[in-house]
Amino acid sequence: MEEDIPPPFTSSFGAGTFGAGPSFQGTSNMSNDEVLARMMSRMDLFDTRLNGMETMITDRFQSIEIMNGSL
Repeated sequence: MEEDIPPPFTSSFGAGTFGAGPSFQGTSNMSNDEVLARMMSRMDLFDTRLNGMETMITDRFQSIEIMNGSL
């Protein structure tokens, strides 16, 4: 009886690796312009966040310099 039972990891692992691929291929129904627009939007958002962090770091260093200069 036990010989008729398939190994537990073979089918589920195979299905998992197969299922991991099509997630990107599923976007193939989008046009190149749509993909590009989405990428540019995300890049703009990232750039905005990066600039915000850069400003915070610059302000922090300036305040440290002011404190050290006043001591």
